[in-house]
Amino acid sequence: MSTYSAWANETPRRGFWNHLWEEARNAATKNNAPNLGRKITQLDPFDLEVHRSIESGAEELNLPLLPAYIQRFHDNELKSVVAAAAEGSSGIAILVGESSTGKTRACWEAIQQLPHSWSLRHPIYPSHAEALAYQIEEGIPPRTVLWLNETQLYLSAPASGTGERIAAGLRELIRDSTCSPVLILGTLWPEHWDELTRTPGRGEDDNHPQARSLISGSSISVPASFTSGALEELRERMESDPRLADSFIHTRGGEARITQFLAGAPAQIDRYQHAPEEYRAIIDAAIDLRRFGQAPVIPNGLLHDMTALTMATNVYSSLPDDWFEEGTTYALAPCRGASGLLARFRPLPGAPPQVEPAYRLSDYIEQVGRSNRATLAPPQSFTFVVLRHIRDVEQLNSIASSMLDRGRNFDAAQIYLRASQLGDYASAHKLADILDFAGDRTGAAEVIEMCYRSGDPDGSEFLAYYLYRSGQEEAAEALCLEEFNRGNCRPWVKIREAYELADNETGHDQLEDRLVSYDFPEIMTLVRSANFNEARKAAIKSVAKRLDISELEAEERFEAEVESALPRLELITEARAAHTRVLMQSLDSLKEYSDKWKKSEKSRKTKAILKEIAELEKAENYNEAKKVVIQGLNEGLIGIEKLGSLISRQGDESLGEAMERQGIDWCGNLAPPWGLREVRKACDSAL
Repeated sequence: MSTYSAWANETPRRGFWNHLWEEARNAATKNNAPNLGRKITQLDPFDLEVHRSIESGAEELNLPLLPAYIQRFHDNELKSVVAAAAEGSSGIAILVGESSTGKTRACWEAIQQLPHSWSLRHPIYPSHAEALAYQIEEGIPPRTVLWLNETQLYLSAPASGTGERIAAGLRELIRDSTCSPVLILGTLWPEHWDELTRTPGRGEDDNHPQARSLISGSSISVPASFTSGALEELRERMESDPRLADSFIHTRGGEARITQFLAGAPAQIDRYQHAPEEYRAIIDAAIDLRRFGQAPVIPNGLLHDMTALTMATNVYSSLPDDWFEEGTTYALAPCRGASGLLARFRPLPGAPPQVEPAYRLSDYIEQVGRSNRATLAPPQSFTFVVLRHIRDVEQLNSIASSMLDRGRNFDAAQIYLRASQLGDYASAHKLADILDFAGDRTGAAEVIEMCYRSGDPDGSEFLAYYLYRSGQEEAAEALCLEEFNRGNCRPWVKIREAYELADNETGHDQLEDRLVSYDFPEIMTLVRSANFNEARKAAIKSVAKRLDISELEAEERFEAEVESALPRLELITEARAAHTRVLMQSLDSLKEYSDKWKKSEKSRKTKAILKEIAELEKAENYNEAKKVVIQGLNEGLIGIEKLGSLISRQGDESLGEAMERQGIDWCGNLAPPWGLREVRKACDSAL
């Protein structure tokens, strides 16, 4: 460096040469991806969803919009990742913490250390996942920060597979030296981290293997509270910034949740609690939409109808015509310099215009509201409004899953039907499973047959299963044979579950015999035998007797058929081995999930509820026990089977079993009998 500095008539300065090096790399890059990012120096922190702070007189003192940043332990970990990126090594960091703990602000502060040549991309339109998928496909140039605030919006998209494609693309991006360096920064609440990284148990779908591989090992924990060291720095700085002083004064008696207070949490809570009834109903509707699976961006029409249809009739009829506009204006008003209960969502410049206004619920209000409303049932009109307004299959899938977790099986079926009508095969599979369990096996087969006819890659295996379950055994076995002859063993593997449920293991063995050799089922008898020589003699005698030929001729024909059947036998052997590996992996995953579950907050809450139910049952207070069960069910902590078993133990086993299969209504009572016909009728009525 000294030699070249002398040649350039420059004092040896590392910064000078780093600048030249960055400029040279900019000029030399051959990546032709469109320039969708902005330079770090041109960014506004609030465009990147950094929370606005409380005001506390900062404007009068002409202070910066953001208060002075207090370094904490997680900042050192984050700085290491960012510094490595600045030196040329691609990396990823996902900050994990509760709402308003400073995750996004920490990322904002960290990227300030990057060279000026770096740019940042924050994909959000038309949806977070679609925008990022498009940009990955077009190409991400070197020295780019991918800003993935609320990372679950990009990676948690199991219905269409978009999330997994994004995760795979990001994994490839990080390890592709031609794109290096790139830096991926994200934020997640703990429950979203658990969702994306949890290894599924046996029999569960693995919706996030790519996402799990991408983010495992990249988490940086952001605590909700300030430690003593951070509080000391806060004390030193608060004399020059009243916002820090205010936060210190108001949190000393609690858990030093500085960032939450700075984000205007007290003012938001106060405004929410003291809102007029119809205004608060708007916020409650937004909270319910979010806790039951709606994406963060809530369209105006959806929020309006959800609010209106959940109000008491006498309250709604007495409201002025402009009640909703007045209510949203109230909710949008800033709280002590921070955002309001709602924030208006606006796509970035250059994005296509919105069809209608949309809103985002305050993170902190959502967190408090989720807790306060956790045990409440979904509003009675919830499914009707969802079907009327939502067309995104990811959101429909998420909401349907939430309904199923809460024992509202009929409502979940309607929403899965709507998603399947929009072309999502995975939703159709889930609908078939619900129908099958509810007793409409013919309806389940009908749903899957429609998928199969329209090109579902997994349709054949599920169709074979549901055909058998619905009493169409010959059609199911014929489909297995047809697909097997094409080299597809999956229907045969899947249909075994149906045979087991029907307690017909012999039937499955006979089907396996025909797969290997339709004319000589004795081949599989030979394969299964422990005594090969004796079994071979018996097989030849069986062939001779069945075909009315000599044993010599039977031996020749049998040996010829064995030779031709070897590839089919090998195919079955490989399929069986693969299935065994899946089962073993499922057992390992189940143990891992069990270990994680035992340590989770959700586990603690569930155990407390189950203990309370057990004590009430012991005291024979069954009515109160049922109330607690339904509250836990509404919260998604315990399953409908717990309610069914409670009813059964009271002496009505048929009612308990019916509850498990058909689900409950909004009041916690047994839903009327239903099948595919009723699901279609209800869905069509809403539409």
